[in-house]
Amino acid sequence: MNSVQINPLTPIVKKLIIAMVAIWFVVQIVLEKVFHVNISTLFILHPDQVIEKFYAWQLVTYMFFHAPSPFHILFNLLMLWMFGSELEKHWGAKFFATYFFVSGVGAALIYCLGMALYVVATGSQAGLVIPVMGASGALFGLLVAYGIVFSERTMYFMGLFPMKAKYFALIAAGLDLS
Repeated sequence: MNSVQINPLTPIVKKLIIAMVAIWFVVQIVLEKVFHVNISTLFILHPDQVIEKFYAWQLVTYMFFHAPSPFHILFNLLMLWMFGSELEKHWGAKFFATYFFVSGVGAALIYCLGMALYVVATGSQAGLVIPVMGASGALFGLLVAYGIVFSERTMYFMGLFPMKAKYFALIAAGLDLS
């Protein structure tokens, strides 16, 4: 039986983890919580700022900012390590990094487009001011890729129920989209 293997940190995954932890701790905890310097608002994704003010950098930078609670970043880093390390080993560093950023930017663009369509459909600007932060969009892309590339691997849903990676990815996607 082909099952999930524990992988060491690969170079790009390691750099992404270091960057995310450094930004979370230095910027979001030390500067913002301790010294009350508000920096995150320039870097987390605000659809209104991207659409109206062309703050295009937010399409990338939002991935490196997480909620102040350590659970958000820890879960994101766990997913990055679990799926990212194996995909990076399989694809190579350059393709993996490209895929990660294309998935993250793609998720941000879809969110901005969705909020713009919401404004057109409802006339309400409310959706445009709802910010987004975290690497979940990029990680969703990694999860889908993992389910395709390693579709026959056995994974354990909720740590207990064995299933093929392709079904795990479908269930996780369903839970994420619900």
